[in-house]
Amino acid sequence: LHPVKPMNTTATKIASSSLGTATIISENLINETAMKKYNPSDPAFAYAQLTHDELIQLVLKQKETISKKEFQVRELEDYIDNLLVRVMEETPNILRVPAQVGKKAGKM
Repeated sequence: LHPVKPMNTTATKIASSSLGTATIISENLINETAMKKYNPSDPAFAYAQLTHDELIQLVLKQKETISKKEFQVRELEDYIDNLLVRVMEETPNILRVPAQVGKKAGKM
């Protein structure tokens, strides 16, 4: 067995700083590779340019829009249900379709 010489402190600093630089370079390469995956014609290309925080804000805005639309759909469904009930009570003849001779149900 041979005795191990301790590393020089300046050599350690150089090694750690070059390691940090290597990490930054590899992260940049990974980011560039991820961005190059998308064609400009691909709809995902626009989102690849956004930061994580921007993507979160976009998702939150879209969730809000969806919940507003779901509320509007529920209101319209309730309106249609109430309208149909009124028509059935007051003038149900409107909903009757006269049977046509020569045609079977389900065919158009």
